[in-house]
Amino acid sequence: HSFPTRRSSDLDTWTCNELSTRSWGLATKGWPSLFCFSLIRAHGYEMGILKHQYAKQIGIFECDAAEVLSADGVVEVGPGLMTTKVEPAEITTSQDGTAGNSKLFFNVWKAIVDAGKFHNYAWTIKVDPDAVIIPWRVRNHMRQHTGENVYVVNCNKFPDSPNFPMMYGAVEIFSNKAMDAYAAGSWKCGKQLPWKAWGEDYYMTQIGRASCRERV
Repeated sequence: HSFPTRRSSDLDTWTCNELSTRSWGLATKGWPSLFCFSLIRAHGYEMGILKHQYAKQIGIFECDAAEVLSADGVVEVGPGLMTTKVEPAEITTSQDGTAGNSKLFFNVWKAIVDAGKFHNYAWTIKVDPDAVIIPWRVRNHMRQHTGENVYVVNCNKFPDSPNFPMMYGAVEIFSNKAMDAYAAGSWKCGKQLPWKAWGEDYYMTQIGRASCRERV
């Protein structure tokens, strides 16, 4: 096969200038890249919501990659997508009267870390099945913070409380570096923080603030 000859004039406009912000991760649908997941009950209204999202490729399925996890069975969300099984755990009542689901989400986050998909994306986002997420708007908000070691504190309902502001569990956003930090140190915080009376979102807020150290 022959290749077309390039005239020298074609190279006159070539430069080594960067044309845009450097990308990071598998940004197949937009930049910065997003890895989104939801934990659902295999039986009930949550499955119907995720099935609809998957069929329309909206919600978490507009992210660059998406995963659906369940603690009560492996079921089909849609053609080619099965839920990922996580170890179940007892749900108690938290200090705020909400679901004390920290133990369950220890198992969820362990499954996410063990699978390692988050390494390929700039941001990891946990989304409740009945929460609305519009990925292109998330990208617009998070773009300037890509590459930082951060997570999003998105609720200050009780500004006079020492527990606020905190991360509200409907949508939890972590940078790649924050996920690396969690993967490296969460087991230490799990031993040192009084998480049994906490909801999962409060635990994830506190683990982001804590300096958990290995005890010898």
